[in-house]
Amino acid sequence: MGIERTMTSQENGKLGGRPLSKGTLVARKMREKITLMVDKNFAKLIKPQMLKAMKGDYTAYRDLMDRAGVKPEEETKIAVQINIAQILDRHEQG
Repeated sequence: MGIERTMTSQENGKLGGRPLSKGTLVARKMREKITLMVDKNFAKLIKPQMLKAMKGDYTAYRDLMDRAGVKPEEETKIAVQINIAQILDRHEQG
């Protein structure tokens, strides 16, 4: 009557689920490499944008907040700039 299944979804999940495609695996490796490169060069990448934002360039500020996943609001502007500036200083020292 119905389609017989050799394995239930729950059983398949216990065995690790569906194997990932080559494309997915390559994409994951590339994201890891990019993340490591960005982390390594964090200060060099962010500092020019930070300086623009601190001088009042709202577009630069909004871009930084978008990348950080924070909704830009006037109230958080000063606190965020201070925190990012402190992170840049630590990153340059280490």
